[in-house]
Amino acid sequence: MNSAETTSNIKTTSTFKTHASKFAKVLNGRKQPIRGLWKRDERYYAQLAIENPVTGVKKMKRVPLKDKDGNPVTTDHKQSWKWTG
Repeated sequence: MNSAETTSNIKTTSTFKTHASKFAKVLNGRKQPIRGLWKRDERYYAQLAIENPVTGVKKMKRVPLKDKDGNPVTTDHKQSWKWTG
């Protein structure tokens, strides 16, 4: 039997792209990670341990960084970051 006469049992699967963005650690000039600083898409986030005042349980949260005008920080060169939360 030649290859033209055989039937294929192989099913083609299409790969789906996920739209979920992933957080990536921000590195300094020496390629070392900066503690608590993450980036997703073009925005920067601070990872903070926030305690629930009622239960006392701490949770890790990533809070978006904003500049003094309330706009999202999109570059790591801005000096006027503030924590929001």
